[in-house]
Formats: sequence, C-alpha cells, structure tokens
Amino acid sequence: IEESASVWQVIEAFSGIRLDELNGNLINRPENGIALDTIIHTEFGQLSLCFVATEVAHIYKVKTWTRELEDVPDTVTFVSREEVPLPDPRYLALHAACANVVHASGMAEILDRAFDDLESRPALSTDGSSAYVLQHALATIMVR
Repeated sequence: IEESASVWQVIEAFSGIRLDELNGNLINRPENGIALDTIIHTEFGQLSLCFVATEVAHIYKVKTWTRELEDVPDTVTFVSREEVPLPDPRYLALHAACANVVHASGMAEILDRAFDDLESRPALSTDGSSAYVLQHALATIMVR
C-alpha cells in the first residue's frame, strides 16, 4: 500500500490528477471515457497507442508503437456529442506519459508477453477458483 501511495503522489504532483477523482464509480465519468474503434481501443489499452496534445485544444497527435496501425491518421480531433464532455486532457496526458515510459524502459515487451499469455488462457471463472491465473500474470510483470 505504501508503494501505491507514493506512485499516486508522483502522479498527482506531475499531472494534477487526484486519486479521489478516479476512485470507485468516479472512474466511469464521461471525462474519463473515449469511444474508439475496437482495434484502436485494444492498442490504447495496451499502451501501444496514445494521444499527444498539440497547441490546438482537442486536437491530438496519434503516437503508435505498432505496425498494425499503419492506417491511423497522424492527428485526431475530439468533438463532443450532445452534452457529453470531451476526454479530460490531463487523463490523456497521463496515459501518453505511461505509454512513453513503458516503451522507453523496455517494459512493453514484458507486458506484450503477459497480454499474449492471458489471451491464450481460458476466461477466469466467476467463483474465483482461477485467481491463480491472474496472480501468475501479474507476477510475471511485477517489478522487483
């Protein structure tokens, strides 16, 4: 818990995002949501794609680390639809920072292997009896 607290202290210091903004159901706020194509959503979730802010509000450069996304445009413009707020730029910046660190540190390859390993396994059981699968996956990427 102490390590988690210090990670959040660093995140708050550099991003201005407080943990209580994302605790519990607040994680599902529209400002933390984004509608993406299925493939792009997967790459975004695996930190293989991020959106880098430009000098123009709501226009982002698309940065990728995978060849599978060659047809992705260089920039995107986020637009609001019916009273739904745009993604919070701080959250996109934090995601981009994490993606950059993961790739610059070499951790991306380790995460890719862990994702591949999880995808090759059957789904976790609802009764918790397969928790060891998740525990194993987390152990393989844990920094010691």
